[in-house]
Amino acid sequence: MLTCGAVVGALGLFALSVNEQFVGRHFSPFIPLDSLDYFPAASFDAVRMESSADPRPALVIMGASATNESVLETPELEEALRAAGLDMQVFRLTTSRQNLWESQALAAKLPRDRPAVFVLGIGPSRFTWTKQQLQRTVWFPNLGFRSEVIDDNARAAGLSPQRRTGFYVLDNRNFFLPRAVKAAGRYLTNRPVEIIRFRYDTSRVGPQEETVWQQRGDLIMQRMNDYEQKYAFNVEFLRGFVKDIESNPAWDFALVEHPLNPRFIDEFLGQENYDRFRQHMESFAAGQDIPFWRPYVEAGLTPADYHDWAHVNSDAARQKTTQRLIAHLEQGLGGAK
Repeated sequence: MLTCGAVVGALGLFALSVNEQFVGRHFSPFIPLDSLDYFPAASFDAVRMESSADPRPALVIMGASATNESVLETPELEEALRAAGLDMQVFRLTTSRQNLWESQALAAKLPRDRPAVFVLGIGPSRFTWTKQQLQRTVWFPNLGFRSEVIDDNARAAGLSPQRRTGFYVLDNRNFFLPRAVKAAGRYLTNRPVEIIRFRYDTSRVGPQEETVWQQRGDLIMQRMNDYEQKYAFNVEFLRGFVKDIESNPAWDFALVEHPLNPRFIDEFLGQENYDRFRQHMESFAAGQDIPFWRPYVEAGLTPADYHDWAHVNSDAARQKTTQRLIAHLEQGLGGAK
């Protein structure tokens, strides 16, 4: 008869022997804290991307929640791409408040011999990360795997990456610990988490209250303090990201401005600050010889299309921005046609 110690020992041995591919195949639907915990989904979608045998070119979409909300669900997007003559496998690696290091770590999972177009959603707040905030994401990671990209970026920023043991669960303990109890319960009772892909649709949550609009706007603007200094720090990591992608002749990179509510620009950000961001991006893209697309501007979205400062509120708005994105891809970027 097995003793308690033997069971614990067996579980410990099991935990030390698994890897990210095993966890992704067998446990990933049970790991999210709740239906709005996007990081496990993106993490293990990236792990699956690493081993995908699909022969089609890949379309890898990265960015924060504003980017996620502005693009059709993956099956619908693949269908729309096929209708436009672009047969591509879509990997949607979007999360809440994703920083540039996380975007690059997710992208790095794609095998380098697979043709791909990488689309990075970008907005002013993506350049507001500080060294202190990034150090926290290094030690308490949002992603479900360790990344050489993040470790290298941490060292370049003068920060300290975590030491590695070579054991997957131990090296990612700070990702699993907050989720372990709930994940175990769900796995034992076969209750996978259903991720709510579009959390801000008016049909689901209703319009945002004015008091919340004001509070959220103030919070976003707090991030914008010392923006030029923060931009100069963060853009160097974007430069390294683009350089790595563009060094591969099978890959192409596009910057895509994520939606920004015109009302937010008028009442909080200010037209001058927005124009400065746009000029930064246009100059950066020209210097790197990559495109900078603005599908939500081209689609003519109005404040009525938004739940809040940056998240569109309906499938109709997503249809508009997605069609503009596909129109750019149709021009032949990456030879995917």
